[in-house]
Amino acid sequence: MNIKNIKIIGKKIIFKYFFLNLSIFLISILIIILLNLNQKNKKINLLKKEINEKNNLIENLNNNNDKLFSYLNPSKYKTIQHWIKKTKKNNINLKNPKFFFEKINWLICFDNIPLKTKCADKIEVCEYAKKKLGIDLCVPKIKIYEKPEDINFNLLPNNFVIKTNHGTGLAYLEIVLDKSKINKKKIINKFKNALKNNLSKSEPHYFDIKPKIFTETFIGDPFKGLNDYKFYCFHGKVKFFDIMSNRFKKNYHINSYDLNNKFINLRLKKNEKIPEKLDEIPENIELMKQYAEKLSKDFKFVRIDFYNVNGKIYLGEMTFSPRGGIRFYEEDSKELYIGNFLDLNKNVENSEDYLNKNLIYINITDFKIPISNFK
Repeated sequence: MNIKNIKIIGKKIIFKYFFLNLSIFLISILIIILLNLNQKNKKINLLKKEINEKNNLIENLNNNNDKLFSYLNPSKYKTIQHWIKKTKKNNINLKNPKFFFEKINWLICFDNIPLKTKCADKIEVCEYAKKKLGIDLCVPKIKIYEKPEDINFNLLPNNFVIKTNHGTGLAYLEIVLDKSKINKKKIINKFKNALKNNLSKSEPHYFDIKPKIFTETFIGDPFKGLNDYKFYCFHGKVKFFDIMSNRFKKNYHINSYDLNNKFINLRLKKNEKIPEKLDEIPENIELMKQYAEKLSKDFKFVRIDFYNVNGKIYLGEMTFSPRGGIRFYEEDSKELYIGNFLDLNKNVENSEDYLNKNLIYINITDFKIPISNFK
């Protein structure tokens, strides 16, 4: 073999290994690219799956007339449990609720029947109450307004009350004791803000209430606070009631009583003594209990609030989630005691309006979510 042939063979070997190494290099790069693409595709598919699960949840909830997630940002709240934790500031067991506030939150999530919306509306509830009781117990309304600028203060009496139909508390209320001393502009601005706010972020049965303003007759003594009688009704039966004295005043106080009108220690803190002077029980307390039970027949739980002015009973409101589901009582024993009155598995009898008959389950992340299935 001469030198020329050796050179030719050498070149062939060099080219062969060069192209072999180049091929290996290119194949390696291609494999890396494919692996990266595969990883990206997996992430994309997982993301799509998560989005589809959330969208399916929203679609199912909307199909079942449940508004719980229809206005929430799915990327913000992954599950109902997550929503509860963020909005209620409590660790709440929704899988096996025992405490009163846990069961109230279960009802908030999974028991949003349309009738609750009607009865939470301070205007619409009057029609429902009149139908149930055969009499009108609502405080007489003066006028209903779409916006606060429509209020003509010149046509109103010297003392009156302004409220919204979709909220509760002083942010949605103005008590006018002397019209000549009010700041009209301040009141108008207050109710502009009130119409923008909505309790539906923590209590979904408020979601479908169209916000309105109304004026009503001032009841009671301008120099004394009202007494508010709050009847806690479970499955159509009153189990206990609160008397809030000096309602809407800074020195208000609340005591709890059993069905025999005897004081029960529910609201006192651990080291707080029983008050020496208890509330005077009105003569028509039994009539209020009867009214409360008639109004509560269509619900698993509702608190019926009445005013009692010189022996005349007025309906205040129907409350389905006291304190918006935030823990009510400090001691576990009290939460358990009241929670035992509420059987979440017991359906409401003889109610055409009650739709929560069955439960379906949708798996979202690691949490099984029961959803009202209206069939």
